[in-house]
Amino acid sequence: MSEVVKGTTAQKIEEYKRKKEHIQQMGGSGAIEKRHKKGQLSARERIDYFFYWG
Repeated sequence: MSEVVKGTTAQKIEEYKRKKEHIQQMGGSGAIEKRHKKGQLSARERIDYFFYWG
């Protein structure tokens, strides 16, 4: 039937914020540093490069 939703709204918001922060780190600063040493841009940097309107 239907699942029981566990946790309060505040807990779900905190979990969402934690997941969002993890995603925005793109594998952590070590992974980004490793890409930069190879002369590569991160995905977000490539997107910013291609869509820079300034």
